[in-house]
Amino acid sequence: MSELEPVTESFGYASATHWSRVAEVVGSLSSPLSVTLARSVADQVVGKLKCESVLDIATGDGGLAFELATQGAKVVGIDYSDVAIRQACKRSRQDMSLATKFAVMNASYLSFADSSFDAVTFLRSYWVFPEIAPVLREVNRVLKRQGKLVIQLWGSPAQCSMITFGTAILGKYLPELHVPSGVNGPFDITVKDLSEYLGECSFQNFSARHHMIEVEIRNIDDYWLNFRTLAGTAYFAFTQQSQVTQKAVEAEWHNRWHARLLRGAPPRLRLDWLICTAQKP
Repeated sequence: MSELEPVTESFGYASATHWSRVAEVVGSLSSPLSVTLARSVADQVVGKLKCESVLDIATGDGGLAFELATQGAKVVGIDYSDVAIRQACKRSRQDMSLATKFAVMNASYLSFADSSFDAVTFLRSYWVFPEIAPVLREVNRVLKRQGKLVIQLWGSPAQCSMITFGTAILGKYLPELHVPSGVNGPFDITVKDLSEYLGECSFQNFSARHHMIEVEIRNIDDYWLNFRTLAGTAYFAFTQQSQVTQKAVEAEWHNRWHARLLRGAPPRLRLDWLICTAQKP
Protein backbone atom coordinates (compact mmCIF):
# COMPACT_ATOMS: atom_id res chain seq x y z
CA MET A 1 0.00 0.00 0.00
CA SER A 2 1.39 3.41 -0.94
CA GLU A 3 1.53 6.25 1.57
CA LEU A 4 -1.37 8.05 -0.12
CA GLU A 5 -3.72 5.11 -0.10
CA PRO A 6 -6.49 5.46 2.49
CA VAL A 7 -6.87 3.29 5.52
CA THR A 8 -10.01 1.36 4.60
CA GLU A 9 -12.35 -0.46 6.91
CA SER A 10 -15.87 -1.79 7.03
CA PHE A 11 -17.86 0.99 8.65
CA GLY A 12 -21.05 -0.95 9.34
CA TYR A 13 -22.88 2.22 8.30
CA ALA A 14 -26.20 1.26 9.88
CA SER A 15 -24.74 0.04 13.17
CA ALA A 16 -24.73 1.70 16.57
CA THR A 17 -20.96 1.15 16.67
CA HIS A 18 -20.44 3.29 13.58
CA TRP A 19 -22.48 6.21 14.91
CA SER A 20 -20.78 6.00 18.30
CA ARG A 21 -17.39 6.25 16.62
CA VAL A 22 -18.60 9.23 14.60
CA ALA A 23 -19.91 10.86 17.79
CA GLU A 24 -16.57 10.37 19.52
CA VAL A 25 -14.78 12.24 16.73
CA VAL A 26 -17.34 14.91 15.86
CA GLY A 27 -18.28 15.44 19.50
CA SER A 28 -20.91 17.92 20.64
CA LEU A 29 -19.36 20.74 18.65
CA SER A 30 -21.86 22.97 16.89
CA SER A 31 -21.24 25.54 14.18
CA PRO A 32 -23.19 28.65 13.21
CA LEU A 33 -24.44 26.68 10.21
CA SER A 34 -25.63 23.69 12.23
CA VAL A 35 -27.42 26.04 14.61
CA THR A 36 -29.14 27.78 11.68
CA LEU A 37 -30.23 24.41 10.32
CA ALA A 38 -31.67 23.25 13.66
CA ARG A 39 -33.40 26.59 14.20
CA SER A 40 -35.14 26.35 10.83
CA VAL A 41 -36.68 23.03 11.87
CA ALA A 42 -37.63 24.30 15.34
CA ASP A 43 -39.22 27.41 13.83
CA GLN A 44 -41.42 25.15 11.72
CA VAL A 45 -42.31 22.68 14.49
CA VAL A 46 -42.86 25.08 17.38
CA GLY A 47 -43.30 28.49 15.77
CA LYS A 48 -45.59 27.61 12.85
CA LEU A 49 -47.14 24.26 13.79
CA LYS A 50 -47.42 25.04 17.54
CA CYS A 51 -46.34 21.55 18.59
CA GLU A 52 -45.73 21.15 22.32
CA SER A 53 -44.39 17.59 22.66
CA VAL A 54 -41.74 16.40 20.20
CA LEU A 55 -39.82 13.19 19.57
CA ASP A 56 -36.49 13.86 17.84
CA ILE A 57 -35.24 10.69 16.13
CA ALA A 58 -31.48 10.25 15.59
CA THR A 59 -30.94 13.21 17.88
CA GLY A 60 -27.14 12.88 18.02
CA ASP A 61 -25.80 15.26 20.64
CA GLY A 62 -29.22 16.89 20.90
CA GLY A 63 -28.67 20.01 18.79
CA LEU A 64 -32.21 20.09 17.41
CA ALA A 65 -33.74 18.91 20.69
CA PHE A 66 -32.22 21.85 22.57
CA GLU A 67 -33.36 24.32 19.92
CA LEU A 68 -36.91 22.92 20.11
CA ALA A 69 -36.84 23.14 23.90
CA THR A 70 -35.49 26.69 23.79
CA GLN A 71 -38.60 27.60 21.80
CA GLY A 72 -40.85 26.04 24.46
CA ALA A 73 -41.39 22.40 23.44
CA LYS A 74 -41.03 19.35 25.66
CA VAL A 75 -38.61 17.10 23.79
CA VAL A 76 -37.47 13.51 23.94
CA GLY A 77 -34.39 12.77 21.84
CA ILE A 78 -33.44 9.21 20.93
CA ASP A 79 -30.42 7.79 19.17
CA TYR A 80 -28.88 4.42 18.32
CA SER A 81 -25.54 5.61 19.75
CA ASP A 82 -24.91 5.53 23.49
CA VAL A 83 -21.96 7.90 23.01
CA ALA A 84 -24.18 10.52 21.36
CA ILE A 85 -26.80 10.17 24.08
CA ARG A 86 -24.17 10.65 26.80
CA GLN A 87 -23.09 13.84 25.04
CA ALA A 88 -26.70 15.04 24.87
CA CYS A 89 -27.30 14.24 28.55
CA LYS A 90 -24.17 16.14 29.52
CA ARG A 91 -25.40 19.19 27.60
CA SER A 92 -28.82 18.80 29.19
CA ARG A 93 -27.35 18.91 32.71
CA GLN A 94 -25.72 22.23 31.85
CA ASP A 95 -29.15 23.84 31.40
CA MET A 96 -31.75 22.16 33.60
CA SER A 97 -34.36 24.76 32.64
CA LEU A 98 -34.95 23.11 29.25
CA ALA A 99 -37.54 20.31 29.03
CA THR A 100 -35.35 17.66 27.37
CA LYS A 101 -34.93 13.94 27.94
CA PHE A 102 -32.65 11.54 26.06
CA ALA A 103 -32.52 7.78 25.63
CA VAL A 104 -30.67 5.14 23.63
CA MET A 105 -33.34 3.54 21.46
CA ASN A 106 -33.90 1.78 18.15
CA ALA A 107 -36.35 3.86 16.11
CA SER A 108 -37.95 0.69 14.75
CA TYR A 109 -38.99 -0.32 18.28
CA LEU A 110 -40.07 2.79 20.17
CA SER A 111 -40.88 2.28 23.83
CA PHE A 112 -43.49 5.04 23.98
CA ALA A 113 -47.24 4.65 24.33
CA ASP A 114 -49.55 5.25 21.39
CA SER A 115 -50.38 8.88 20.64
CA SER A 116 -47.60 10.32 22.78
CA PHE A 117 -46.28 13.22 20.66
CA ASP A 118 -47.50 16.23 18.71
CA ALA A 119 -44.56 15.95 16.31
CA VAL A 120 -41.68 13.69 15.29
CA THR A 121 -38.57 15.16 13.69
CA PHE A 122 -35.67 13.92 11.57
CA LEU A 123 -32.69 16.25 11.06
CA ARG A 124 -29.77 15.10 8.85
CA SER A 125 -30.86 11.52 9.39
CA TYR A 126 -33.87 10.27 7.39
CA TRP A 127 -31.77 8.83 4.58
CA VAL A 128 -29.45 6.74 6.79
CA PHE A 129 -32.09 4.16 7.75
CA PRO A 130 -31.70 1.01 5.61
CA GLU A 131 -35.31 0.06 6.40
CA ILE A 132 -37.46 3.14 6.88
CA ALA A 133 -40.85 1.37 6.73
CA PRO A 134 -40.77 -0.03 10.32
CA VAL A 135 -39.55 3.35 11.58
CA LEU A 136 -42.48 5.15 9.95
CA ARG A 137 -44.93 2.59 11.33
CA GLU A 138 -43.66 3.38 14.81
CA VAL A 139 -43.73 7.12 14.11
CA ASN A 140 -47.36 6.81 13.03
CA ARG A 141 -48.17 4.89 16.20
CA VAL A 142 -46.63 7.37 18.66
CA LEU A 143 -47.96 10.47 16.94
CA LYS A 144 -51.20 11.93 18.21
CA ARG A 145 -54.12 12.29 15.83
CA GLN A 146 -53.22 15.01 13.30
CA GLY A 147 -49.68 14.94 14.65
CA LYS A 148 -46.89 16.24 12.42
CA LEU A 149 -43.95 14.42 10.87
CA VAL A 150 -41.16 16.87 10.02
CA ILE A 151 -38.21 15.71 7.91
CA GLN A 152 -35.21 17.70 6.70
CA LEU A 153 -33.79 16.88 3.25
CA TRP A 154 -30.88 18.45 1.37
CA GLY A 155 -31.32 20.24 -1.91
CA SER A 156 -29.53 18.93 -4.98
CA PRO A 157 -25.74 18.37 -4.84
CA ALA A 158 -25.26 21.42 -7.08
CA GLN A 159 -27.12 23.52 -4.49
CA CYS A 160 -25.10 22.17 -1.55
CA SER A 161 -21.49 23.09 -2.32
CA MET A 162 -20.93 23.51 1.43
CA ILE A 163 -21.04 19.70 1.57
CA THR A 164 -19.99 18.61 -1.92
CA PHE A 165 -16.85 20.75 -2.12
CA GLY A 166 -15.35 18.62 0.65
CA THR A 167 -16.85 15.26 -0.28
CA ALA A 168 -15.54 15.55 -3.84
CA ILE A 169 -12.00 15.82 -2.46
CA LEU A 170 -12.44 13.17 0.22
CA GLY A 171 -13.94 10.74 -2.28
CA LYS A 172 -10.72 10.83 -4.29
CA TYR A 173 -8.73 9.45 -1.37
CA LEU A 174 -11.35 7.58 0.65
CA PRO A 175 -13.17 4.97 -1.45
CA GLU A 176 -14.85 3.65 1.69
CA LEU A 177 -17.06 6.73 1.59
CA HIS A 178 -19.02 5.19 -1.26
CA VAL A 179 -22.47 4.55 0.20
CA PRO A 180 -22.94 0.86 1.08
CA SER A 181 -25.45 -1.21 -0.83
CA GLY A 182 -28.96 -0.82 0.50
CA VAL A 183 -28.30 2.55 2.15
CA ASN A 184 -29.36 5.88 0.68
CA GLY A 185 -26.89 8.70 0.34
CA PRO A 186 -27.73 12.18 1.63
CA PHE A 187 -28.87 13.35 -1.84
CA ASP A 188 -30.68 10.18 -2.93
CA ILE A 189 -34.13 11.04 -1.55
CA THR A 190 -35.96 13.84 -3.36
CA VAL A 191 -38.99 15.79 -2.19
CA LYS A 192 -41.06 13.94 -4.79
CA ASP A 193 -39.82 10.56 -3.53
CA LEU A 194 -40.60 11.51 0.06
CA SER A 195 -44.05 12.88 -0.74
CA GLU A 196 -45.05 9.73 -2.62
CA TYR A 197 -43.69 7.37 0.02
CA LEU A 198 -45.30 9.17 2.95
CA GLY A 199 -48.58 9.10 1.05
CA GLU A 200 -48.25 5.33 0.71
CA CYS A 201 -47.73 5.23 4.49
CA SER A 202 -51.05 7.06 5.06
CA PHE A 203 -49.58 10.47 5.91
CA GLN A 204 -51.46 13.47 4.50
CA ASN A 205 -51.10 17.17 3.68
CA PHE A 206 -47.47 17.01 2.56
CA SER A 207 -45.65 20.31 2.13
CA ALA A 208 -42.04 21.42 1.73
CA ARG A 209 -40.43 24.73 2.67
CA HIS A 210 -37.15 25.68 0.98
CA HIS A 211 -34.21 27.27 2.83
CA MET A 212 -30.89 28.52 1.51
CA ILE A 213 -27.80 30.12 3.00
CA GLU A 214 -24.42 31.16 1.67
CA VAL A 215 -21.53 30.85 4.11
CA GLU A 216 -18.30 32.82 3.86
CA ILE A 217 -15.26 30.56 4.14
CA ARG A 218 -12.14 32.26 5.48
CA ASN A 219 -9.79 29.26 5.61
CA ILE A 220 -9.72 25.47 5.71
CA ASP A 221 -10.29 25.32 9.48
CA ASP A 222 -13.40 27.42 9.01
CA TYR A 223 -14.57 24.98 6.34
CA TRP A 224 -13.94 21.83 8.42
CA LEU A 225 -15.79 23.33 11.39
CA ASN A 226 -18.94 23.63 9.31
CA PHE A 227 -18.42 20.44 7.31
CA ARG A 228 -17.99 18.16 10.32
CA THR A 229 -21.37 19.23 11.72
CA LEU A 230 -23.12 18.49 8.39
CA ALA A 231 -21.32 15.36 7.15
CA GLY A 232 -20.15 13.53 10.25
CA THR A 233 -19.41 10.19 8.59
CA ALA A 234 -17.25 11.80 5.91
CA TYR A 235 -15.34 13.86 8.46
CA PHE A 236 -14.89 10.82 10.70
CA ALA A 237 -13.44 8.87 7.76
CA PHE A 238 -11.03 11.72 7.06
CA THR A 239 -9.74 11.69 10.65
CA GLN A 240 -8.99 7.97 10.42
CA GLN A 241 -6.44 8.42 7.62
CA SER A 242 -2.69 8.63 7.94
CA GLN A 243 -1.13 12.07 8.38
CA VAL A 244 0.27 11.80 4.87
CA THR A 245 -3.18 11.25 3.41
CA GLN A 246 -4.71 14.01 5.52
CA LYS A 247 -2.05 16.44 4.31
CA ALA A 248 -2.71 15.40 0.71
CA VAL A 249 -6.43 16.03 1.18
CA GLU A 250 -5.80 19.44 2.70
CA ALA A 251 -3.33 20.38 -0.04
CA GLU A 252 -5.95 19.52 -2.64
CA TRP A 253 -8.53 21.54 -0.72
CA HIS A 254 -6.24 24.60 -0.89
CA ASN A 255 -5.52 24.06 -4.59
CA ARG A 256 -9.19 23.76 -5.50
CA TRP A 257 -10.18 26.70 -3.29
CA HIS A 258 -7.55 28.98 -4.80
CA ALA A 259 -8.52 27.87 -8.32
CA ARG A 260 -12.13 28.68 -7.48
CA LEU A 261 -11.19 32.18 -6.32
CA LEU A 262 -9.03 32.75 -9.40
CA ARG A 263 -12.07 31.99 -11.56
CA GLY A 264 -13.82 34.89 -9.84
CA ALA A 265 -16.09 32.83 -7.60
CA PRO A 266 -16.97 34.49 -4.28
CA PRO A 267 -15.38 33.04 -1.09
CA ARG A 268 -18.72 31.56 -0.12
CA LEU A 269 -20.35 28.16 -0.34
CA ARG A 270 -24.04 27.41 -0.56
CA LEU A 271 -26.30 25.09 1.39
CA ASP A 272 -29.91 24.37 0.40
CA TRP A 273 -32.33 22.29 2.45
CA LEU A 274 -36.03 21.57 2.69
CA ILE A 275 -38.23 21.19 5.74
CA CYS A 276 -40.88 18.67 4.74
CA THR A 277 -44.06 18.26 6.78
CA ALA A 278 -46.78 15.62 6.67
CA GLN A 279 -49.69 14.90 8.98
CA LYS A 280 -51.10 11.78 10.56
CA PRO A 281 -54.83 11.49 9.76
